[in-house]
Amino acid sequence: MGLFQNEQELQRLAGLRSLEDRRLQFADEMRRQGICFSRVLLAQAGGGFMGLALSEGRVFLLGGPTPGDELPFTIEDVTNCRISFVPHSIPSEGMAGLLGMGGKRGGRGYLLVIESGENRREIEVLAGHQCVYTLEKGELPLLNPDRRKRDANFVWDFRPIDVRELNRLVEAWSALV
Repeated sequence: MGLFQNEQELQRLAGLRSLEDRRLQFADEMRRQGICFSRVLLAQAGGGFMGLALSEGRVFLLGGPTPGDELPFTIEDVTNCRISFVPHSIPSEGMAGLLGMGGKRGGRGYLLVIESGENRREIEVLAGHQCVYTLEKGELPLLNPDRRKRDANFVWDFRPIDVRELNRLVEAWSALV
């Protein structure tokens, strides 16, 4: 084995290849069903993601697994569900991570709440804590039928978000759903 080819690295690469295989299957299934998203808001959740997508007047809940999990990518039509953005914050603890001295940094943002009958799901979106992916026009890379080079993961396209931009996104999405 080479310098960077230890057992853990080989397992990580195998997990990413498996994740990419499942992404391609998901993209193929969406293409067969004729689903094309016009707007997307995804939030990092663990090592995967959860979020909303709009397609021809319908609202979908999308989910992506963490690399190494054998779970599939998911899609669920939530058009008839109640969807809301609830202000949410987490308090800082200890030294709030100041100068690496321990503690936990606090955060402000929203809970994306999706309710249907007794079923309730929440997606936490906190500025400065999570990365998000938004699409307002164009093609969603998640559904691109081409294999990504090397060991790329769709979540790596996500970017950090600040409070001002998060508030703008929530305002726009609240009007859409």
